[in-house]
Amino acid sequence: MGLFRNLPAATSGTSRWMASASARVMALSPTWPDPNKSPPTSGVHGLTLTLRQWLPKLPIIMPCRMFGYDGLSESDVQDLHAALRVACADDPTLAAVAPNCSAHCHGWGYVIHADNGLFHYRTARSIYTDDIVLPKLEGRIRAIFHGRYASNLELMGHIFSHPFVAADDKQTIYFAHNGGVAAPGLPERKVDSEWALDQVIARGGLEPALPTLKEHTKSALNLLVLTIGREKGTPAALNYFHYFKPKEPGKVEYYRMFTGTMPGGRALVSSTMTLPAAKLKSLTNIQPAVFDKLTEV
Repeated sequence: MGLFRNLPAATSGTSRWMASASARVMALSPTWPDPNKSPPTSGVHGLTLTLRQWLPKLPIIMPCRMFGYDGLSESDVQDLHAALRVACADDPTLAAVAPNCSAHCHGWGYVIHADNGLFHYRTARSIYTDDIVLPKLEGRIRAIFHGRYASNLELMGHIFSHPFVAADDKQTIYFAHNGGVAAPGLPERKVDSEWALDQVIARGGLEPALPTLKEHTKSALNLLVLTIGREKGTPAALNYFHYFKPKEPGKVEYYRMFTGTMPGGRALVSSTMTLPAAKLKSLTNIQPAVFDKLTEV
C-alpha cells in the first residue's frame, strides 16, 4: 500500500498521470503492494504482470487540444499557437477525461500549407516548453496544430505526435485526431489515430471512411484533415469532423469544438482555447462547430 500512499504530489502532466494510473491499479487490486511482484491473476489463467507491465494495459485515452486555420494572416497563426500553448499547459477541462491531470504534455506538432512552402513538424516535447520559431508564412495559409496527452507512456515519442501523414496516388493527407477509436488488430507500437488514417487512405478519402470510423469510436472523433491533391493546380483543402459519444457534462465540455473569425481568416479550436485564460482575444464570432458533418474550416 505504501507505494501509492507515498507518491509525491503531482506537479506535471506525467506525474499526475502516474498518480492517476496507480490509483486505478489500486482500485483493481487493493491488496497488491509491491511493484516488483505480480498482481492477483484475473480473467486469463496464469496471467501475471508487474507494475511496469500492468500500466500500459490500462484503458487507453488519447485526449488532445488542437486548432485548424484557413486564412491570409501569419499573425493569426501566431496568436492561435500562443493560445494552444496556454491551453495545453493548464487545461481545467482535462480532468473530466483524465482524472487528476491538467496538462497535455506528451508531444505536439503542426502542418502548414502556405504559398511559400509546406511545413510539417512533430516532436515529443511539450508545446509549452518548446521554443521553436514558427516558419515565415506567405499568402494563403491552411494549418493544423495539435498538442497531445498520452495515457500510455509506452507510446511517447516524435513519431506518435500529430499530425500524421499518408498518401495515395491522388492525394497527400495530414491528419490530426482528438478522441479514441477501437482499432481492431492494432500493433503495440501504433496508436489508434494512425489506424484511423489507414482507413481514410484505404477508402480513398475521409468522407467514405467516416461510417467505419464512427462505428469504432469509443469517445470522440474530432478530426482536422489537410488534403493536398497531386494534380497540378488542385487547391489544398482543410476540413474538420466533429463527433463525440459521451453525455456527461464534463466530457461534453472537453470534447466540444468551436469555430470563430480571426482578423485574417477562420479557425476551428478545441474548447479550452475559448476560455479567458487562453487570451485568444483575436478570435471572435465564436460558435459551436457543426456536429457530425464533414465541414470546411
